[in-house]
Amino acid sequence: MRKLVSSNNDMPVYFYDKVKYSKTVPEYYKEHIKSKAEQCNETLKSIKNGALFGFFTDSHVAPSRLTCVSLFKELGKTTPLDKVFFGGDIPWAFGEDQECLDDSIMFFELCENMKESVNLYYARGNHDIKTRHAPGTREGYVMPYDELCKTIMGYNSKGTVGPDGTMYYYVDDKENKVRYIVLDTWFSPSLEEDALWGTKFGMEKEEIKWLVNDALRIENGGEGWDIVAFGHVSCIPEVQSYESFLDCIAEIFTDFKNKRNGKYGDFTNEKSDFVAYICGHNHVDNDAVKDNTLFISTSSSAPLQDDVWKRVVGTVDEELFDVFVIDKDNKKLKAIRVGAGKDREFNY
Repeated sequence: MRKLVSSNNDMPVYFYDKVKYSKTVPEYYKEHIKSKAEQCNETLKSIKNGALFGFFTDSHVAPSRLTCVSLFKELGKTTPLDKVFFGGDIPWAFGEDQECLDDSIMFFELCENMKESVNLYYARGNHDIKTRHAPGTREGYVMPYDELCKTIMGYNSKGTVGPDGTMYYYVDDKENKVRYIVLDTWFSPSLEEDALWGTKFGMEKEEIKWLVNDALRIENGGEGWDIVAFGHVSCIPEVQSYESFLDCIAEIFTDFKNKRNGKYGDFTNEKSDFVAYICGHNHVDNDAVKDNTLFISTSSSAPLQDDVWKRVVGTVDEELFDVFVIDKDNKKLKAIRVGAGKDREFNY
């Protein structure tokens, strides 16, 4: 079992085996995060009509030192950043049942510190909250859906709008007219043989109906509003780790973007614009435009070496996440990279 302890009140630290989790910005990150805060502020100054949000994903506690917590917290103090979204996958893939639970709760409790300066919202990944005892075996732990929903949604910041007892919802930035939609890209936990990590890709009919009839419908047609959506898994083949069970997501968003009457709904009278669907799961930076619609994936917060970026623990490259800036007038989405990797810019 892994234990969560804290030191003195001046500098609380979490110990996980031999890894330290600090609530304060590590010394080797101080200049880097200062420069990124300045970049965020300068980018916003150059935009007349825009918004700012953060996104990190695939923390996979044990490899991750979760430095992102202190970094987002600092950005919330030094920039207008007030919303951060997590794309899923909290615990490590293998371990004992209690280790999986302890690691997941430790992650949530550590992330609570981030909420001193930013609001934090979670999407469910295929490892949330479940584990296998060893590679090559299906034996392991899968948290029951009701308990899982209460746990994940219980740690969300306030302001979520969605059906009770589910893990899909939206959050509005009314000042900047941006709606953020968080999707649950998995069916309820399953013990069936073809279930991946105790979960199946897909969206329940009720969630599809909610997305089409509620989440994408903004008062007065959404004039002047933009919409950003998050999920754990890619929904188009052009972005890695695509699952055909999620074709419905891509079809809904492309129909909405192009203001069409499609299979799932009629969006011809909607006036809000769709910015992007952003996900994780594949542990790589990847993006594509399909049918005039932007789809993006971001690499893992944990230093797993899956992407092309070299990840070195104890340096600024140990962590990786994006601060996105929406330029509504010019229809651009700018991703400012903190840690390993590079900035990206997209048209939408």
